[in-house]
Amino acid sequence: MSRLEAHLQERTKLKTSAQPSGEPAYPAALASAQHAAAALDPATFRPILPGASGAPAPRVLAHERATPSSEWWVQITLCVVVTLLLYSIMDTPKHTDLVEVKASGQTAHDLLAALQKLRDSISEYRFDHGVWPDAGGAAASGESARSAAAQILAHQLCESSDVTGATSPVPSADAPLGPYIDGHLPVNPIVGLSSVRVLRDDEPWPSAPDDSTGWLYRPSTGEVRANCRGFVPVSSLRFYDL
Repeated sequence: MSRLEAHLQERTKLKTSAQPSGEPAYPAALASAQHAAAALDPATFRPILPGASGAPAPRVLAHERATPSSEWWVQITLCVVVTLLLYSIMDTPKHTDLVEVKASGQTAHDLLAALQKLRDSISEYRFDHGVWPDAGGAAASGESARSAAAQILAHQLCESSDVTGATSPVPSADAPLGPYIDGHLPVNPIVGLSSVRVLRDDEPWPSAPDDSTGWLYRPSTGEVRANCRGFVPVSSLRFYDL
């Protein structure tokens, strides 16, 4: 055996005796790597916090995370919606209130229609005769004279007449004008009366109606008003001022 071969054989023996059987060539580095791997969560590859059980923490998806700000906005929205619903329920008129408003509105409409019909007939009479109906009633005084003047007004409007105002219950050649109202004077639907109170020429209009008759009439001017209390629905306008 040469000196070179002997040197190599001796060196091989030294390496074999220095390395225990079955252990890796670099035990310190391998132990360090195993320790580092044991400190990581196998599911998330994140370090396990000290004091934890060592079991991997449950994964939380991004859409499953509820932040305090989002929960606060949801609560505020629900409160606003509930408040608006309660307000709308309390502010809605009751069914009975709606029925009453509708009924009073219809009554006011009927009153205006009757009043307009009476005014139109009075205007037509003046157009045909040149004077307002029952012009002689302007000088009437006393209740009996008022009643007579009201009867004359009803005849002149509801019957045929000649150019002088003389009336006839049946149309004829002698009474070619009219009638301007069929049947009878219109009824005031508020008080249920068709009667008329005739005012004298110098008599002022009452400051307020008294519901004693259906209408108030001044023969000197042809003005007529509804003699009833009350107001137009959803308004401060009096029936008396229509």
